[in-house]
Amino acid sequence: MVYSPASSINYKEHGPLIRTLLAILAIVTAPHPAHHVKPKPRQRLGTHYTVDSTSYCQSGTTASGKQTYWGEVANNFLPLGTLIKLDQPVNGKSYFRVEDHIGYGSQLDIFQWSCTAALDYGRREIGFRVVL
Repeated sequence: MVYSPASSINYKEHGPLIRTLLAILAIVTAPHPAHHVKPKPRQRLGTHYTVDSTSYCQSGTTASGKQTYWGEVANNFLPLGTLIKLDQPVNGKSYFRVEDHIGYGSQLDIFQWSCTAALDYGRREIGFRVVL
């Protein structure tokens, strides 16, 4: 008999747990429609910045009073609510909104739902423009 990891799972015993975990994963990773940042067509781009950036996954309330969401960043030199466009997308996303401030350590901190993605991001130099 050939061993397969799937053959060792007792689906009668663990099936409900597996279905529950998959449902939770789908809910947690789904983007929240209220926080989807849609760029306007033909947007004008303003000042370009090149900064040291990091990523974080700690959820909670931001300085703007909103809950953290995929599409928000923390920054200290732009006003809260500022829309920015990254030169290179992060996980397929280019547009982000400044919703929080940073304690120290970098100039742009990108929120990610997954702590693994945040750790994989590490620290990198990234360019962005303010959307006018």
